[in-house]
Amino acid sequence: MSDVPLREYIDVRLCELEKRINQSFTSTAKAVEKAEAAANEKAEAHNGLIRQMQLKEGKFATHTDVENGFKILEERMAAVDNARASREGVERGMSQLWGFIVTGVSALATAIAALAYFKMGS
Repeated sequence: MSDVPLREYIDVRLCELEKRINQSFTSTAKAVEKAEAAANEKAEAHNGLIRQMQLKEGKFATHTDVENGFKILEERMAAVDNARASREGVERGMSQLWGFIVTGVSALATAIAALAYFKMGS
């Protein structure tokens, strides 16, 4: 056998075992800290993305907003079409009126000339 007493041998072995366990705990604690830091970094990036999406959310139109916008545009276009049609009708009417006036004046001038011709000839 060896010259080392059993108690001393067990103490040495327990100290070595305790050192290994402490090293293992230290390594595990460092790994946990790194994992927590990485998880926090990911969470911050995720939260930043969510914040960006929330900020942009108000900038995009919803389906209802787009439909309402198209309805308003259709109403305005209908009003413009009606006004154009009315204006064209008025213009057409004015054109016809001027035609009637010119025809009337021409007929009157012809009638006056014919009367003048017949009165002079008689």
